[in-house]
Amino acid sequence: MHKYKINVAAILLIGLLVVGCSTSHKKRFQEKESNSLRIKNLEDENKNYKLEMEEFRKTKSEEIASNEKSLVAFKLRVSTLKKEEKKKFEKKISKLNNKNSDLKMKIADFKTDNKTNWENFKYHFNHDMKKLGNAIKFFRIKNE
Repeated sequence: MHKYKINVAAILLIGLLVVGCSTSHKKRFQEKESNSLRIKNLEDENKNYKLEMEEFRKTKSEEIASNEKSLVAFKLRVSTLKKEEKKKFEKKISKLNNKNSDLKMKIADFKTDNKTNWENFKYHFNHDMKKLGNAIKFFRIKNE
């Protein structure tokens, strides 16, 4: 009878070890799958973020080029004015041109791997572009 109890105890112990090991194995497998899924989601998010950044750069570069064309057109119109007026308007055009150039450099030089920094940059850049766009839009030369 004593041997019987020992055999039963040994069988139960072995059974617990097998069940415990297979449960642990299942958990590790699920964790690996979960980690793989998280990595894939992060890679997709990073890819989308980079695509968004490229599209933003392209759009804003086009707006900057449009601003440059407008400023060149203003310079041509100003060239026909009297000396004092011409100097005053050329100074304003120069300031607008400098702001436009600064924005051009700012977007070309911006690099980050942090989405929060990107969102912050995008917000401030859009604000500056809108401000410059309005200044150009409402720029008036005498007799216009």
